[in-house]
Amino acid sequence: MELSIAIVCTFVVPDRLSGRELARGSATLVDDIGAATAYCATGNVKATLDFCVSYLSTVKIQEEVEIESKVVGAGSKGKLAMVVAEVKEEGQWQVDCLG
Repeated sequence: MELSIAIVCTFVVPDRLSGRELARGSATLVDDIGAATAYCATGNVKATLDFCVSYLSTVKIQEEVEIESKVVGAGSKGKLAMVVAEVKEEGQWQVDCLG
Protein backbone atom coordinates (compact mmCIF):
# COMPACT_ATOMS: atom_id res chain seq x y z
CA MET A 1 0.00 0.00 0.00
CA GLU A 2 1.42 3.38 -1.03
CA LEU A 3 1.69 5.98 1.73
CA SER A 4 0.16 9.35 0.82
CA ILE A 5 0.71 12.10 3.37
CA ALA A 6 0.72 15.85 2.75
CA ILE A 7 0.58 18.96 4.92
CA VAL A 8 -0.57 22.32 3.54
CA CYS A 9 -0.44 25.55 5.56
CA THR A 10 -0.16 29.29 4.97
CA PHE A 11 2.19 31.95 6.32
CA VAL A 12 2.17 35.73 6.03
CA VAL A 13 5.69 37.13 5.57
CA PRO A 14 6.26 39.55 8.50
CA ASP A 15 7.76 43.03 8.14
CA ARG A 16 10.88 42.09 10.11
CA LEU A 17 12.04 39.57 7.47
CA SER A 18 14.02 40.97 4.55
CA GLY A 19 17.06 39.97 2.54
CA ARG A 20 18.97 37.09 4.08
CA GLU A 21 16.51 36.79 6.96
CA LEU A 22 13.77 36.07 4.43
CA ALA A 23 15.85 33.30 2.86
CA ARG A 24 16.62 31.83 6.29
CA GLY A 25 12.95 32.04 7.23
CA SER A 26 11.94 30.19 4.06
CA ALA A 27 14.50 27.46 4.74
CA THR A 28 13.25 27.12 8.33
CA LEU A 29 9.65 26.80 7.12
CA VAL A 30 10.64 24.13 4.61
CA ASP A 31 12.60 22.20 7.26
CA ASP A 32 9.93 22.43 9.97
CA ILE A 33 6.98 21.55 7.76
CA GLY A 34 9.03 18.80 6.09
CA ALA A 35 9.92 17.35 9.52
CA ALA A 36 6.25 17.38 10.54
CA THR A 37 5.34 15.54 7.33
CA ALA A 38 8.11 12.98 7.87
CA TYR A 39 6.89 12.47 11.44
CA CYS A 40 3.37 11.77 10.17
CA ALA A 41 4.80 9.15 7.80
CA THR A 42 7.29 7.42 10.11
CA GLY A 43 6.24 8.22 13.67
CA ASN A 44 9.61 9.80 14.50
CA VAL A 45 12.15 12.35 13.29
CA LYS A 46 15.73 11.93 14.42
CA ALA A 47 17.67 14.05 11.93
CA THR A 48 17.53 15.75 8.57
CA LEU A 49 20.06 13.85 6.49
CA ASP A 50 20.02 15.80 3.25
CA PHE A 51 18.60 19.30 3.11
CA CYS A 52 18.61 21.33 -0.07
CA VAL A 53 16.56 24.47 -0.79
CA SER A 54 16.26 26.11 -4.20
CA TYR A 55 15.02 29.71 -4.34
CA LEU A 56 13.19 30.18 -7.64
CA SER A 57 11.73 33.66 -7.06
CA THR A 58 11.22 36.12 -4.21
CA VAL A 59 8.24 36.77 -2.00
CA LYS A 60 7.25 40.18 -0.72
CA ILE A 61 6.69 41.50 2.78
CA GLN A 62 3.10 40.94 3.98
CA GLU A 63 2.52 38.43 1.18
CA GLU A 64 0.71 35.23 2.10
CA VAL A 65 2.50 32.09 0.98
CA GLU A 66 1.33 28.50 0.94
CA ILE A 67 3.65 25.73 2.09
CA GLU A 68 2.86 22.24 0.83
CA SER A 69 4.93 19.31 2.04
CA LYS A 70 4.40 15.74 0.90
CA VAL A 71 6.03 12.36 1.28
CA VAL A 72 7.36 11.19 -2.06
CA GLY A 73 9.02 8.03 -0.75
CA ALA A 74 9.19 6.05 2.47
CA GLY A 75 11.70 3.39 3.44
CA SER A 76 11.08 0.05 5.05
CA LYS A 77 9.82 -0.15 8.63
CA GLY A 78 8.97 3.57 8.61
CA LYS A 79 12.54 4.65 9.38
CA LEU A 80 13.21 6.83 6.36
CA ALA A 81 11.05 9.28 4.45
CA MET A 82 11.78 11.49 1.47
CA VAL A 83 9.79 14.70 1.67
CA VAL A 84 9.41 17.56 -0.83
CA ALA A 85 8.16 20.97 0.33
CA GLU A 86 7.06 23.82 -1.94
CA VAL A 87 6.55 27.45 -0.95
CA LYS A 88 4.40 29.44 -3.35
CA GLU A 89 2.31 32.58 -3.38
CA GLU A 90 -1.22 31.93 -2.14
CA GLY A 91 -3.44 30.90 -5.05
CA GLN A 92 -0.59 30.87 -7.61
CA TRP A 93 1.07 28.00 -9.49
CA GLN A 94 4.57 29.48 -9.47
CA VAL A 95 6.86 27.92 -6.88
CA ASP A 96 9.03 30.42 -4.94
CA CYS A 97 11.06 27.94 -2.90
CA LEU A 98 11.53 24.18 -3.19
CA GLY A 99 13.19 21.96 -0.63
